Amino acid sequence: NWEREITFDLQLYAENSNELDKVWSKVDTLQTYTMGKPANLGASFGVFGKLVSLQIGTMINEPTGFLSAVSMTVDDNSPWDIDKKKPFSCNIAVTYKVVTNNEKNYSFYK
Repeated sequence: NWEREITFDLQLYAENSNELDKVWSKVDTLQTYTMGKPANLGASFGVFGKLVSLQIGTMINEPTGFLSAVSMTVDDNSPWDIDKKKPFSCNIAVTYKVVTNNEKNYSFYK
């Protein structure tokens, strides 16, 4: 048995209060991709997550996988918007599990 996973970190910053809502909306959306939904499979039940593709520039282009983990940390030195009760910066760690094996994309010695 083998599996492939890609782990990467993001640093998100909002420069002003208007950008703050947009940044946190994206963080909330990203975290929902790790939530499974119950599904009826006839005689049995299962929980399935959302399949997504991942592209990071020209380095990574995976057609099918799922986010197995998303975690967020806030730096102690980050400024906060007191009215919105949100920090202006955060770090996001993402783990993406690949569920396809399209061999044509993995020619190491081209």
